[in-house]
Amino acid sequence: MFNTMLRGHSISPDPENSLLLFNRVRAENRSFDFDQFTFISVLKSCTNLLEIRAGIGVHTDVLKSRFGSVLNVMNALLHFYCVCGMIEDVRQVFDELRLRKDLVSWNTLMGGVSLREGIFLVLELFKLLCRDRFGVSVSVTTIFSVVSVVGHLLNESLGETIHVFCFKLGFLSNLNVVAALNENDIKRDVVLWNYLIDGYARNGLLEEAMELLRLIKDHGVRPNSSMVAGFLSACSTSGALGISEYVRGYVEEEQLEIKDVKSWTAMISGCGVHGQANHAPWRLDERRVELFREDGECLSVKTKIEHYGCMIDLLGRAGLLEEAYELIKGLLVERDATAWRALLGACRMYGNVKLAKRVKEELEGICENHVADSLSLVGAYVAAGMVADQR
Repeated sequence: MFNTMLRGHSISPDPENSLLLFNRVRAENRSFDFDQFTFISVLKSCTNLLEIRAGIGVHTDVLKSRFGSVLNVMNALLHFYCVCGMIEDVRQVFDELRLRKDLVSWNTLMGGVSLREGIFLVLELFKLLCRDRFGVSVSVTTIFSVVSVVGHLLNESLGETIHVFCFKLGFLSNLNVVAALNENDIKRDVVLWNYLIDGYARNGLLEEAMELLRLIKDHGVRPNSSMVAGFLSACSTSGALGISEYVRGYVEEEQLEIKDVKSWTAMISGCGVHGQANHAPWRLDERRVELFREDGECLSVKTKIEHYGCMIDLLGRAGLLEEAYELIKGLLVERDATAWRALLGACRMYGNVKLAKRVKEELEGICENHVADSLSLVGAYVAAGMVADQR
């Protein structure tokens, strides 16, 4: 109960009550058994209030207790001294941890030092951490501390190193990291802009992504098709037609005419989601889809099984079942069960029993009979109102 009250006061708008409660209990009952959570809550209050004298007193109590070796308590002390600007005490506590340091310890120290403009010290700590002698991995918080100091140095070579480091560890998929890199002018190239625009678009922030498209030219960066393709994919799933029209005009203005696998996939995906086969970037000609050639190549893009799957799913959604059947029979995926099952599912949806039976026979020639295939065939009978016949 005591710790609950203490913590409640420490996170309240008036954390001073936490200190008053702690001091009162300590004065009234010298034998009261404080634990690690007590010290963590009190140190949090000292940090918020910048109560240096009270915090040093709590540190003394910690050393007298059995919790002086508890990592969470020591990290709370680290944070207290960092916020109060007592860097020498920070280093002393950090050194006392020796091999017990965890990522929180490192991030607390680096964050506290960066607040006090200890730029080169942060970089030295980062180098130590990356040597992996401590069994600790770098986190997003670590990157924030490093990026903030690198931005002040205006060192292009160092900025590129941090950019590559983030790329290798997969941090460029984190929107906050990309925004921090962009804000501090670290390697602000087309790759970074791509990640930033794609991150906003994927999170539904299409207006913000569109604003970045406008800004990119001001920074002397040439946009590419990958940037626009990712944006269009997000527009296709959200139905943001107005923004899609803006992007179309942007593409024409910038003369982005490269039709690579990403741009075609974005178009196929958008049409597939909305079932708009007739508006897709291809046409049906004598029951053949001209987009997919028999040599397996299309517009300099090597077609793979995923492309055929998209096409079959799209044709199935639009009810063009015979066209989908001819596509599978005439091209390179005839022996692929996944493609046939996608078509069988479409037959069930539209109640096309005749074609469903043919597809089921094709599947039986490829692989063993699967219960899901039989259920799909039954579903086609039901959709067609032939419940008695399916027995």
